[in-house]
Amino acid sequence: MPRRVAPADRWINARDRPLARARHRHASATNRSRESAEFRDKFSFARGGQRTALPSRVQLRYTVRMLQSRTDVVVRKPQSGDAEALAELFASSWRLAYSGIIPHLHLEGTIRRRNVEWWRGVANRGDGMLVLEVNGTVAGYTTFGRARSKGRFQGEIYELYVTPTHQGLGFGEHLFEAARHALDMRRLAGLIVWALSENDQACHFYWRRGGRPIARLFDTLGESKVERVAFAWR
Repeated sequence: MPRRVAPADRWINARDRPLARARHRHASATNRSRESAEFRDKFSFARGGQRTALPSRVQLRYTVRMLQSRTDVVVRKPQSGDAEALAELFASSWRLAYSGIIPHLHLEGTIRRRNVEWWRGVANRGDGMLVLEVNGTVAGYTTFGRARSKGRFQGEIYELYVTPTHQGLGFGEHLFEAARHALDMRRLAGLIVWALSENDQACHFYWRRGGRPIARLFDTLGESKVERVAFAWR
């Protein structure tokens, strides 16, 4: 009668198991490095006639974090009382994301225009907006709706921002998935998101969520030009 052979990993000697686990961790790290390299190789843009890839040290904040249900997180519709927190959130997240990318005067002018009263009006309308609340504190928001340009991607996430103190903790996924669900409920097929190409953190976030660049364009802000890239999901 032929002898039954067990899988090889069952015969690993007890003293060799730490080495096997170390090899597994090394292989996992190597795969993540390859994914990052793939991102840098594919996500590059023409600037000034030259093809420039993203910096090699892009922060991989969302590489292995899974979207999970959390009791301290609530994604809900906005309320009038959120206006002050939203104004502060917008100012801090924009200064962090766009200082040195958007001209200073334009950046600060946009922040001034989106004051508490402006946000109160947006919150009162409520449609096409969700707020992220963490332990009772407004920590992020997203706006979404029908895509502003005609094409095969019918839904669009217009904005998605999280306060600097809550970034890198997985809260962005909660907002992103909630917005996608809301767009699905509206039966809008396909999704598009525009981000500034120099905003490495945002571009990498959308790449890790499965978006791929499909178009780019330039906006003129004063005497400067900034490049936007469109990420799309089918």
